[in-house]
Amino acid sequence: MALPGDGADANAGASAMRAPDDALTRLVDMLTQEHRARALTSMNASTLAELNAHDLVAIITHDLLTPLSAMTGAAVRIRETAAAIAGAADVLSWTDALLRSGEDMRSLIGALEFGAFDEGAPRLTRTRQRLGPILHKAVDAFLPFAVAKSIVLSRDVADGVDVDGDEARLAQVMLNVVDNAIKFTARDGIIRVRMSVAEEECTVAVADTGVGIPRGNLCAVFASARHRSAEDPARRPVGLYVSRLIVEAHGGSIWAESDGRSGTTIYFTLPTASSGAPPACR
Repeated sequence: MALPGDGADANAGASAMRAPDDALTRLVDMLTQEHRARALTSMNASTLAELNAHDLVAIITHDLLTPLSAMTGAAVRIRETAAAIAGAADVLSWTDALLRSGEDMRSLIGALEFGAFDEGAPRLTRTRQRLGPILHKAVDAFLPFAVAKSIVLSRDVADGVDVDGDEARLAQVMLNVVDNAIKFTARDGIIRVRMSVAEEECTVAVADTGVGIPRGNLCAVFASARHRSAEDPARRPVGLYVSRLIVEAHGGSIWAESDGRSGTTIYFTLPTASSGAPPACR
């Protein structure tokens, strides 16, 4: 026999059980038609339902930075204009709030990446990629953030370098490394992105004039947060751990160099497509 309130309780329970599925459905619906088509093509899936959580996170985190950068860039321009107008204190306060929110969103994107990759290496869909455009897009995505902090963000990228790689994953690596450099570089600092080729390997370096990393922690910054000891620097984001997984899955290496006092350079290498390196898909 049904008791008073049983129907409502049952409905509430059913709603709670449906909540995760509904949330995932809403998240997928946020993807534009273009991104859906690219997702299906790059992941060799006939329907979005066939994509796993790692695939969705790779697509969404990669594409979230584009509108985020546009909003941040607009906030920077509004702030510059308002600073020259008397009585615009409220506008300056609002734009500062927008820029702080942008920083928070970038942190959330990093947390989303970590949640997807902390259980193991990423799955790759490798095709022939021109590496230069991937690096340029990543640098362009962070130009508004660099402008907001008066940071000089320069690049020197070799042309015509091909790799056998996953475009979305490689973009994640570059976005994470540049994001890390901007986060820990003070105002009026400098960040230089360079790419060089030697024999059958290309090397990408992102050098900043930031706070530096103690030499004893140069390896720890690439470790999973759950495997870091209490004395490891929490200030370094988990994006470097995600980047290590992706680079190593491509058959490359990633490391950091710093004198421990000022400035850090993150290096990562990838086999060039002409080297014929064996795939490292997982």
